[in-house]
Amino acid sequence: MPSAKQSFVLSAATQEVLKDYDEHVAGGFAPLPVAIAKAKNADVWDVDGKQYVDFLSMYSVVNMGHGHPRIVSAAIDAMKEAACVNIAFHNPLYGRLAKRLYEVFGYDKFVGMTSGSEAVDAAVKIARKWAYCVKGIRDGSCHILTATACYHGVSLSTVSLASKKADHFSQYLPNVGSTAPSGTLVRYGVIEDLRKALTEDGTKIGAFMIEPIQGSAGIIVPPKGYITEVAALCKEHNVLFIADEIQTGFGRAGSNLCHQRDGVKADLVVLGKALSGGLYPMSGVMGPARIMDVISPYEIGTTMANNPPGCAAALAALDVLVEEKLSDRANYLGGLLLEKLRSFDLPHVIEFSGSGLFTAVVIEQKPPKVTGRRITALLAQRGVLASATGLGNRIRFCPPLTISEEDLLRGADIIATAFADVEDMDDIPGHLGLLGGTQGQHDATIWTRWAKTYNAPVFQLRYGTRRVVVVNTMSVARSLIAGPNAAALSSRPHEPIMSQTFGLGVGTQPMCDRLKRMRTAAMKSVARPTWSFLDPAAHYQTSLMEADLKTQGRDGTISLDPFPLLQRLTMNLSFQITYGIQIDSTEEARYQGILKQAANVSRMQSVTKTWANFIPILMWTPQVRRDIKRARAGQAMRVAYQRDLFDQLVRERSFGKRPACIAASLLDDGEAKLNQDEIDAICRAMLQGGVETIAGTLAGGLGSLSTQAGQKIQEAAYNAILEVYGDADTAWKEAFAPERVPYLSAIYKECLRFYTVSAGGLPHETMRDVHYADMVIPEKTIIYFNNEGINHDDAFYGDGNVFRPERWLEEPLVSIKGLGHVAYGPGPRICPAMHLSNHVMYALLMRLILDFRFTADEKAPPVTDGVHFGPGLEGLNKTPYPFRLYFTPRDDDAAKRISRGGLGKTQA
Repeated sequence: MPSAKQSFVLSAATQEVLKDYDEHVAGGFAPLPVAIAKAKNADVWDVDGKQYVDFLSMYSVVNMGHGHPRIVSAAIDAMKEAACVNIAFHNPLYGRLAKRLYEVFGYDKFVGMTSGSEAVDAAVKIARKWAYCVKGIRDGSCHILTATACYHGVSLSTVSLASKKADHFSQYLPNVGSTAPSGTLVRYGVIEDLRKALTEDGTKIGAFMIEPIQGSAGIIVPPKGYITEVAALCKEHNVLFIADEIQTGFGRAGSNLCHQRDGVKADLVVLGKALSGGLYPMSGVMGPARIMDVISPYEIGTTMANNPPGCAAALAALDVLVEEKLSDRANYLGGLLLEKLRSFDLPHVIEFSGSGLFTAVVIEQKPPKVTGRRITALLAQRGVLASATGLGNRIRFCPPLTISEEDLLRGADIIATAFADVEDMDDIPGHLGLLGGTQGQHDATIWTRWAKTYNAPVFQLRYGTRRVVVVNTMSVARSLIAGPNAAALSSRPHEPIMSQTFGLGVGTQPMCDRLKRMRTAAMKSVARPTWSFLDPAAHYQTSLMEADLKTQGRDGTISLDPFPLLQRLTMNLSFQITYGIQIDSTEEARYQGILKQAANVSRMQSVTKTWANFIPILMWTPQVRRDIKRARAGQAMRVAYQRDLFDQLVRERSFGKRPACIAASLLDDGEAKLNQDEIDAICRAMLQGGVETIAGTLAGGLGSLSTQAGQKIQEAAYNAILEVYGDADTAWKEAFAPERVPYLSAIYKECLRFYTVSAGGLPHETMRDVHYADMVIPEKTIIYFNNEGINHDDAFYGDGNVFRPERWLEEPLVSIKGLGHVAYGPGPRICPAMHLSNHVMYALLMRLILDFRFTADEKAPPVTDGVHFGPGLEGLNKTPYPFRLYFTPRDDDAAKRISRGGLGKTQA
């Protein structure tokens, strides 16, 4: 069985808990890695505050609900008086408990233990002592018989009682198990097997122990009349009938003791789990004096068996059982639950089983899609704790007997959705067609729609011959990139189209040692301490843009499209910070060539337009070959102008000039020792990265800020800037200093989140198996993070489809650590230059807001829908639909600043 970590998407807090388990806890049983921090009645909360309905009752422990106030109060009161009384002394509460058990269940005597396994072990000891002393079986030859598929505990002796586990562990205790001395196997529910065994070996058998309803085997109810016949046969052959009521007792199955539903009374009854309401470890054995008195002092007992808190809790639990009529309530609620579940006509369900609130559904498993583990994992994701039992084909539903009808029916509704969706978690219905995928539609938008339609935070699709996993919500994205799976997501798939055309760069090639070295060097070159080359260049380019907005817009009397100017700004900045040069004219061939190549690269990286990556034979179709030929020609031009720029930089350095730029920083990086091709690849990524991403993001943001609601944001930002700097001139000069205006930072973050330019993002490829829920995502699987869907996730942001910068100043985002949006991509392949890009956006927004009021042209308004603001079908990145804004200088001082700032060329 895989470990808990391997079978569920985990938060960082849960991973920390499981890390302690993995490193310091031996053994254990935790099929669902839910780290519970709080519980009340039928509700539990994990360490992240996520709420669940407990449909397990902690495996029939908290029949009276988590923390029943009456039971808690009794235990606390007892603990205040005396927390521990050893078995060497008398404890008044222990005597009262034994008496109260007699009053409720009718058994003369009781011996206490602290676990179910201990209680079963005690029952075996009592039965054997009785067999030797009363029945007269020869010492050492008494056999304790059980039935197949039983579960009576995990201690040395109780493991021996279960034939399957005894085979695995070896039989620690002799003469016990489901095989009679003469070899008859006693199958649970088959009365003829027991009849034969007792007829052949009754003189050697001291007791027959069974569960009235088998719990861990899958809530298996024996045939009607079976328990009655068991009692009769045991009486006939002078064999003790032991009822293991650890899971079925205390009202769970619809009567105070399950076996007494049939009007019989076992000779010995084993109690546990719910005896103290789940508050304190308590268990024990009840029986008539004629049997129990065979035990002498010191033969049975444990140190804490008569502890006052446990006894007080058990006394209170018995009162709750009787006074709240929990047996009747179990019958009523159990009937209500089954009626509700049957009304859903659940797919994959063969039958329902159980009694009271001890119930299960039996499913037809269809691995790997429909399994018990997969269903229970899906239930846990949606807020219901259940377990797969038996052979994995039985789902156990055993909520507390105190659960409200509302919570019970809420849990039933969640169960229905899980059964309905579990098979569809593999392939989204109707998406396949001949090729799979989204059939030529915009992938991220369709992914988001499917995620909502099928309530699927993660799903799997087929793209041609490849399986693709898509992550659609922030919670799953954060879980995957924050935990042990993060390193496994650091690679990219090999893309034939890119490798044969533009080459594999820093952002697109699969992970290897060479790439790690390149990425380290790239991140070092754009780290904040190296930004000396950025600020002068950014100052000049933002000043130039402001001057053009003023002059081309004739002081706000003519509207204009800001996107081309933003493209020029980001392109010129990319040139200047990468190679130390700038382009002054938008008509320069080099500028136009880079824009064209950026569009071509974006197109070739789009899922929708690169089917040959998923269906290799398409590489040889005429259309694809033409596309590749054109792309190669464009790539040759790009390589030529890059090499020309690099040679120019080298010449300047040979003349003693030291241009401050990324390429120079890479040349001087003695630790990385990069060759020419590696430096070219890094510089190519820097040139490509900002052309569409920053320009598209800022264009979308300016569009939102130009609306009526956005103008209020402009004014709020203007006032926030002045509050920090005192006056506009000082703020303008300090625009490229470290961020000091939180509201301005919130605006650019909201622009990045809301206008997700790279909607579908670049693919990741798993470097080893990645585990989600009960599914294993194998090594070499392609994973897409649906950036658009994640950035608009209502479950995380509350109002994800609203442009609202204030969210970044509120909880949870104001204090969130790590991932707040995925505009730059998630995880270890996040854009290396993201901090530099943030710096530019912050500074440009500050200057634009200080110097202009911008409003939308009603004849050509911006599209301010964060999903549909641009077509985006042809490429990896969306570009906004054309729109026009009026840029009006805020006042005379602003007009003077604009004129001063854009006059002279600031050298980088």
